[in-house]
Amino acid sequence: MSELTTEEKIFIAARKVFLKKGFAGARMQEIADESGINKALLHYYFRNKKKLFEKIFQQILGNVFLQLTEVINTHQPLTSKVAFFVEKYTQTLLENPDLPLFVINELNQNPDFLIRLAQSNVHFDWEMLETQIKEEVEQGRMRYVKPQELLINIISLCAFPILAQPLAKTILNMDQDAYHEMIHQRKKSIVKIVLPQA
Repeated sequence: MSELTTEEKIFIAARKVFLKKGFAGARMQEIADESGINKALLHYYFRNKKKLFEKIFQQILGNVFLQLTEVINTHQPLTSKVAFFVEKYTQTLLENPDLPLFVINELNQNPDFLIRLAQSNVHFDWEMLETQIKEEVEQGRMRYVKPQELLINIISLCAFPILAQPLAKTILNMDQDAYHEMIHQRKKSIVKIVLPQA
């Protein structure tokens, strides 16, 4: 296996520090220490914290937004589309458990960057989603729900168990493995909840 380049080491370290501490709490010295390089070399690669932050989260959230947009805009049946969206989004959250809290914190402190990122990467075909929902309603398979509400329901039902994980594991008396198993089992339940039966 090839050794990581300096830039790759910086990316891994910066991602870890930014996710834990957010933009305001992160320090370039801490990122340099985590990367195993000196601060001068870090500044050689990335002139300032803002540029590094934006590059990291363009990569992480940009990819998430693009993947979810692709899922929503496919011509699959609605149930398959929602199931795939839930699967993909849950997997992303499990791989990046600090992401939901990070997004909430950044939206409270400095929303402009995340809003710009969403505007440039999220292009849901709302008309197609609306048409698919109405077709399901006409066939008697579900009650009507607005496409935007459908998306908010999916996102919140997937994200909250990850966001509340430390407290939820205590309340539910579950270890990490049992909790993750429950999250995987919930995926089918989420599809049933967000597509209300007629």
